[in-house]
Amino acid sequence: MAALLRDHAATATSPATTTAYLAALTGHWHRNARRPAAAGAPGLRTYQHRAAAAGLALLMTRL
Repeated sequence: MAALLRDHAATATSPATTTAYLAALTGHWHRNARRPAAAGAPGLRTYQHRAAAAGLALLMTRL
């Protein structure tokens, strides 16, 4: 994933902007993962928790 963000035309031109967007998206996942379970979406909070963990791991490589 780090190589994709580094090499992709949409993200390679502005690494700082990409990192800021990733931080915001990770924060969104983290905040929502802590909310009560969503009716009709039993796996949503688990997905958000995993996405936040992945985002944090990726951020650690970028910062």
